[in-house]
Amino acid sequence: MTQKQHFPKTREEREQWFWDTIKTRPDLYERLQKAERCQPFREEGDYSYAMKQVCGDRWALVGDAGRFVDPIFSSGVSIAMNGARLIQADIRAAAEKGDYGKSSFETFERTLRWGTRNWYDFITLYYRLNVLFTMFIQDKRYRLDVLKLLQGEVYDEETPAVLVRMKEIVTAVEQNPNHVWHKLLGDLTCTTFKPSF
Repeated sequence: MTQKQHFPKTREEREQWFWDTIKTRPDLYERLQKAERCQPFREEGDYSYAMKQVCGDRWALVGDAGRFVDPIFSSGVSIAMNGARLIQADIRAAAEKGDYGKSSFETFERTLRWGTRNWYDFITLYYRLNVLFTMFIQDKRYRLDVLKLLQGEVYDEETPAVLVRMKEIVTAVEQNPNHVWHKLLGDLTCTTFKPSF
């Protein structure tokens, strides 16, 4: 995985770039040289998606069926596991009422949207200024809260306080060209991953 501006333009350059990058890990390079390639090299520019509708009468999309944010923090695992946990509660309640209409899955849908919104925000902040993530994970004031985010504790209605603080810092860095981190701001963001709903 690399940022677009570092990606070679032609197929031949891309294959050479791949091998040059792998050479930085000699053990891996040696093993891959002995491997048989099953398919030609190909690139994937955007593998993220979000369905506009995640539930309806008598159905719900869970995990990758409904949305995929980004592989960097295994958010897909969190979304899949929590989606299953949330929908089972709504399905059980629907069974007790005998009503499997879309409105029976409102808690699932609302809570899943909160959680994925928090994942989007967290990952966007990482892409925008990843040095901030390093600082927060090392700072005793924020470490536990960041670890909770990484563990998938993002399914509350309120935005986690640590995300609010991270947004404040990124905004301050963006607005101050003289800030020591300003030159570290990345142009790679995950705004294209945001759901359309």
